[in-house]
Amino acid sequence: MRRIFIWAGAGLGLVGVLLLLAVFALGQWTGSDGFRQRVEREATAALGVPVTLSRVAVEMFPLPAVALEGLNIEAKPALTLARVEARPVWSALLMGRLAVSTLIVREAVLPQATIVLLGARIQDPARNPAPPGANDQATDLSWLPRSIVLDDVTWISVQGRSSTVQAELALDEDGWPAETTVVVVRGALEGAKAQLQREADYATA
Repeated sequence: MRRIFIWAGAGLGLVGVLLLLAVFALGQWTGSDGFRQRVEREATAALGVPVTLSRVAVEMFPLPAVALEGLNIEAKPALTLARVEARPVWSALLMGRLAVSTLIVREAVLPQATIVLLGARIQDPARNPAPPGANDQATDLSWLPRSIVLDDVTWISVQGRSSTVQAELALDEDGWPAETTVVVVRGALEGAKAQLQREADYATA
């Protein structure tokens, strides 16, 4: 059970990387090859390893969304995702602000060693200096999606053990999961299930 919680926590660490790509695509709202190549260049520069995409798609059915398909982060080992889909908050877009309502990750392979490496590079101030005013926005969590769906996502531990899960996470405004459901469908701990629900915090006098 503890491994499931660790898996879920580490998976959340990847959300920042995926949102950098998805929100950038959402802001441009285009599916041209030139834009796809631009996303690849921006992601490669930010992560320090080659990043390739098969397609950037703008879809209206069943819900409007921007999708990145065939995402391959060419670290060692490689991190691959068949599809990352970001559904925007339309009320925020109408006010000129980008926000993601739902982030969906499908058919992904996430090596723990690669995620740790990419996380360190993203946080490296020498590689990614903070823009002016970043400290003022440090507590602004509006960029986080309100819900995350993991569909056939495989986590590979440093020891090489893999677990494939179906999971749904609903996030509170403070960025912490309000409700989480995780089912291990293949690999280590196959058949294990976890359902977490955050209790309300009550202030004491």
